[in-house]
Amino acid sequence: MWAFPRAGTDANTSWTKDDVLIKTPSKSYTAFDIAELFADIDQAKNIDLLDYLSTEPDLATLAAPGVATFVSYGTELPTLSSIEFGTDLKKGAPAPTALKNSTTEDGDGLVPARSSVRAYDMWLDAQAGLGKRLLYEGFPKQQHAACFLNPTGETPAQQRDCFEKIMALIME
Repeated sequence: MWAFPRAGTDANTSWTKDDVLIKTPSKSYTAFDIAELFADIDQAKNIDLLDYLSTEPDLATLAAPGVATFVSYGTELPTLSSIEFGTDLKKGAPAPTALKNSTTEDGDGLVPARSSVRAYDMWLDAQAGLGKRLLYEGFPKQQHAACFLNPTGETPAQQRDCFEKIMALIME
């Protein structure tokens, strides 16, 4: 659930009430409707966890980390942003598996780029006030969590660049 789209008002960094995540013939679910979605697919047991992640102090405010921080994220990979089913979601019934339609946006194949950059503006002043560096960089074609060297083979250039930047930050 940590990777779920965050509800908000800035379409550049969050999902607004206009951003439909899941659509069925009778209902559209946005990031503001995740609890309702869970109830509709018999996952009400997860609503407490969703509420916790939405209100837990560190996660709810996404406070600046207060240490030198490098955030890498992938770009230029199609990343699922919405799906449409031809049938409704029904309690007690298996979830539909056939998609009627889907859309993608820029990202790393799992997390859209707009989610990856959402903390930058929030953290910039706080990090500067603490004298801590904040580096944000998107790497074209970098898959999610792929900022590591491949010890058993060739490492793609974007992963090598990302790894080297992390090492430089650590060595400061």
